[in-house]
Amino acid sequence: MRHALQTNGTLLDDDWARFLKEHGFLVGLSIDGPKDIHDHYRITKKGEPTFDRVYDAAATLRRSRGASMRWQATPAKLNVSRMVRS
Repeated sequence: MRHALQTNGTLLDDDWARFLKEHGFLVGLSIDGPKDIHDHYRITKKGEPTFDRVYDAAATLRRSRGASMRWQATPAKLNVSRMVRS
């Protein structure tokens, strides 16, 4: 890993995934728990849910076969009791 970035991943596509892999990025995807909790906190400017778009971004990174990825959640009232220590 040479670089790191944190994103919601909603605009991540195959071209971005290749670029991130080729340049040694660790990509952190923001996801705040199961779909119902994540979509409560993370919506678009139009009020649309984003969980499925973030999940799709993770699939895009996995397809790139080499882009490093991690998940990051922001503790909040609805999700803190469902977080697991690792």
